[in-house]
Formats: sequence, C-alpha cells, structure tokens
Amino acid sequence: MAQVFISYSRKDLSFVDKLAADLKNAGVDVWYDVSGIGGGSRWRSEIENALRSSQYVIVVLSPDAVTSEWVEREILFSSNLKRKIIPLMYRLCELPLNYVNLNYIDVQGDNYQREFPNLLRALAFDPKTAALLAAKVKKPSFLLTPKYFVSIIGVIVVIFGGLFVWQLSRNWSSPALIPTSPISIPQTGSTEIALPTSAADDSPTLFTPTLVPEMTLPTAAPMEISTTVLPTAFEASGPKMKKDDLSSVLSVLISGSLDQSLRNLAIETYSEADYASSTDFNYIISRERSEDLIWHWHWCTKDAAILIRNFVSITVDFAINEQPIPLGEFVEDQYMGSDRACRVYYVTLFDWPTGTHHLVNTVTFTQPINDGWDDYPAQTRTYDYLVYIQP
Repeated sequence: MAQVFISYSRKDLSFVDKLAADLKNAGVDVWYDVSGIGGGSRWRSEIENALRSSQYVIVVLSPDAVTSEWVEREILFSSNLKRKIIPLMYRLCELPLNYVNLNYIDVQGDNYQREFPNLLRALAFDPKTAALLAAKVKKPSFLLTPKYFVSIIGVIVVIFGGLFVWQLSRNWSSPALIPTSPISIPQTGSTEIALPTSAADDSPTLFTPTLVPEMTLPTAAPMEISTTVLPTAFEASGPKMKKDDLSSVLSVLISGSLDQSLRNLAIETYSEADYASSTDFNYIISRERSEDLIWHWHWCTKDAAILIRNFVSITVDFAINEQPIPLGEFVEDQYMGSDRACRVYYVTLFDWPTGTHHLVNTVTFTQPINDGWDDYPAQTRTYDYLVYIQP
C-alpha cells in the first residue's frame, strides 16, 4: 500500500488530524510528524526517512504553511525524490513560486466533504471502494447452524435443571439452620451491632463496624487568576506569593529581559551552550524587601507538538527555604512564537522577610528527549537562588 506524507504548519494541526483520520478510514496509509516521531528521535532523519518511504505528499496550504521553513524543505526534498505532490488549499493564501505549477484542491469550509473523493482519486484510490472499506461491518465468527442450535438448547436445559434441583434443596433444608432472632439495630451513638449465630444459640456475637467518613466532592476551581497567600507558618520564613496574569509579557519573561525576573537579576549569567550542557546553576541576588520579584522556569521547543511530547517526560518542583511549594501555586502558561513553543511556570514573590532565602527549582527529564534542535539525556537540573534581602 502506498504511503502518504502530510506536510503542514503546526497551526493547522486540528485540520490535519481530521484529514489523517478520514484518509485512514478510507484505507490510506498516512504519515505525519505528530504520530511518526517519538521522544528523543532525530527530527531531520525521521522526516527524510518518512518522505523516502512515501509515494505521495499532501501539502496543506495556509498563510502559515507557505512561510514555514520546514514545509518548504519538505517540498523541495519531495521534488528531488520525484514524489507526487498534492496541494490542498485549507486557508486562502498567496502561493509561492514552488507551487505555481501545481493544481491545488480547494478544501476550504464546506468544500472539504465535496472534494474529498477527488483527493482519493489523486492518491489512486477508488472513492467507492474506500467508502465500502470505511463502512465495512465485521461478520460474526460463526453461523447459527442446526448443530450449534441443538448444543445451545442442551446447555439451557442443563442450567434450568440445576436451578430447579438447587431450589428444591433449599426448601428441604432444616429450619434450625435459619436465624429466627431479629438483628439488633444499634441505638443512636452506638457502634456495635448484635447478630445471632443460629436459632439454637440465643447469645449474640458482637462486632464493631468500620465507620466510613462522609465524603464531600470538591467544587470546581475558579478560572480567573487570583492572589494566593501561603500559610502563616511559611510567611515567617519566606516571602508571600501571588499569581499575577503576565500573559502580555510572557515573551519578555522567556527572553530573560524582564527586570523583575530572579534569573535576570542574578550575578552569574549563563550562555545558551551552558544551558545545553550543564545541570546545576547557581544565582546570587541582593534586593530590598519591598520589591516584588518574579520567579519563573520555562522550556521551549521547535513547535507545539514537540512541546507536548517533551512534557510527558518532564517533572518540575519548587522549594523555598527547604519547604516544597505546590506547583498549583504557580501560573502555568503557554507561549507560541513564530519559531518556537514554550511552557512557563511563574509566580510573583513579595513582602520578603529580611535575611537570606534559598530558592530551588528542580527539573527532571525522566527519559531522553529532543526539543527539535538538540538531544537531552535523562537527567536532573537544579536552579539554586540565594536571595539576600536588605533591611
């Protein structure tokens, strides 16, 4: 069976998921990167291998796709391999020179259902045969022949005969084996229940049941971000925390150029190469107790699909002055840029007690991962902050 490769922009992933599902239901062997690349695999080699194994390449056209560097590379590589390229116009856009000599199929809006048979024909699939494959009903594993019918009747007779004999044996049982004394219902506040052992023994046997506490279902948490203050025991040794909505400045926070960020205020600085090779980072910060400081950690990948796969193997922990801080105290947000996708955890620290505070952020890769650029082994990274708060 011929394999079909789908080239697309990650911003059109929802449409591509539907397209791939419909093609598979029609009997087409489909490959696209979300389902084809596992954690830790090399991005370029997986793409090349998939294209070499495919006979057709579907390009999902959109304003984001025609400006995507990877879509352009996939099309050029497919052309060199002499693969048949089938463009689909999903979102109206101006076609670059690479596509001007190709006739596209318009699948915008309601056109998708009408043009899907034409797509199957372009893939050398008969739409009628594909429809039969999609609607095919599995036949029963055996037919109800007279032989099976007689066997079933025999089984039914045996079952009902056994039930009849069992019922007779119950009716002929000795009444002495049936309890005649009523069960003693405990009064309010009692935890003991009296059960008679038999009709011949009037002395009851006592047992104490296990009391099950009443359960209360949790209510749904509010959607809006609100200020959260940690318990009093923690306030005495560390700053208070609040969740601020920083969505409008996430790109600045991730770039490390936000003046309030702990990492940006650190004396020690690290290069991108250091971040790729090191596992322990130490920061020293000196500020006044009245200043609000933002503590954050983020992880970026080439695109959103890789980001989702990476976080299957990433755990994040925070602690202040040796006390673990629940991850729920941090805001979890996503940043989708033109060349990357990032997940960030952040919180604002305020009302600092005077003295030295030790903040630790621990990140664990439970298995090797690839962020779209580099490979990372299974490891634990530690980010240590020593914050000196002046009187």
